[in-house]
Amino acid sequence: MKSPVPITPRPRRRLLRAGRTALSALLLCALLACTPRESGPSPTPANTIYIDPGTGLTPTTTPTTPPTATPTPTPTPSATPEPTPVVYDLESFLPTGDLHISYTDENGVVALETYVEYADEAEDAVQVQHRVITRDSDSPYVQVTQCRGGQLVRTYLKPQVGYTYNVLGSTQDEEEALLCEPVTLGTEWEVKGGTRAITAVDRIIDVSLGSYRAVEVTTRYDDGSRTVQYYVPDFGLLCEYGYAASGERTHVLEASTQESDQGFTQLIRFYFVQPYTSSIRYQSRRVTIMPNASMGSRFINQFRTAPSGSGLITLDDVSINSIRLDSHGYVHVDFSSSLITTVSSIGRTSEGLLLTALANTFCEYYQTSRMYITVNGGLYESPYRFLMDGEYLSPDLRNVSALD
Repeated sequence: MKSPVPITPRPRRRLLRAGRTALSALLLCALLACTPRESGPSPTPANTIYIDPGTGLTPTTTPTTPPTATPTPTPTPSATPEPTPVVYDLESFLPTGDLHISYTDENGVVALETYVEYADEAEDAVQVQHRVITRDSDSPYVQVTQCRGGQLVRTYLKPQVGYTYNVLGSTQDEEEALLCEPVTLGTEWEVKGGTRAITAVDRIIDVSLGSYRAVEVTTRYDDGSRTVQYYVPDFGLLCEYGYAASGERTHVLEASTQESDQGFTQLIRFYFVQPYTSSIRYQSRRVTIMPNASMGSRFINQFRTAPSGSGLITLDDVSINSIRLDSHGYVHVDFSSSLITTVSSIGRTSEGLLLTALANTFCEYYQTSRMYITVNGGLYESPYRFLMDGEYLSPDLRNVSALD
């Protein structure tokens, strides 16, 4: 039996298988080439190697560095705004309106009162005249305060002045600066017996009237004592505290009431003539006086009225042109010519009594011993009496009695 002869594959079949293999490879490449991709370059993972299917070469790749994150800027904190400093007008500490203020002591008892009597707001200076009433024996006082030259200055202070008379513009040798510009912390000036300084400009002070924003002024005296005062715009002095050198409090003044547009009242005694007799009668009346009031009108209005049925002589048609005090304190009163008409109608005896009644009224009120009387600026001359230049009238309280 013959051994089987091995069959050698034909060259054609090998070529066919090789071609099929190549065709499969080409189809695979075509399929890969036709696969849709996302637009834009595909991210290349770091440290990944790809083989180019066309060339079989391995391209060299650079590892992708991750992007550096942009740091978030730290916000700069805004500066805390400083509080706007209070700017004070020095004139505001000297109100010129009709203002009445009462001050109480540490026991709550009224110890001081101030009234505005006269005020003037000139361009070069603002000035106010106060009537000051205290519990001491020198009361009442008249005080003039001026705001001029960057200072609030007390220019005039006179004790035991019971009358109302305009002394604005009056000065004395010893003036006292109460407050000075600039109204800021640390401003300091000299006063008699010590130094005065602004020690606070925005201090909140509570008194019975309420809470106020005040300027603190401290006066330190050579003996070690001190006074602390608080001033408020459109008010003036709010309160005052005194301290001994030991620190012990010596006195207290705190504003307790504030009234405006009321004026003040004075008790004035008016003298009248009882006709056909040798007697003079008087009546005490409360007279309301407003700031900058004409005292002449206050007096003549009272002389024009008498109690019903009393029969007293009145000065119905008379007016007062002016009242002034001379350097000696004597009072000068200038009347209208209607005074001569009235005197002419009442006779010589009643004229003498009328002139005495006028002298009693004006001399007593103005705390003087002489009254000079004129008519429209000239000498007094009636059908019964002529007063020479320099001749005056004196008060006479004989045969005087009060009205019932």
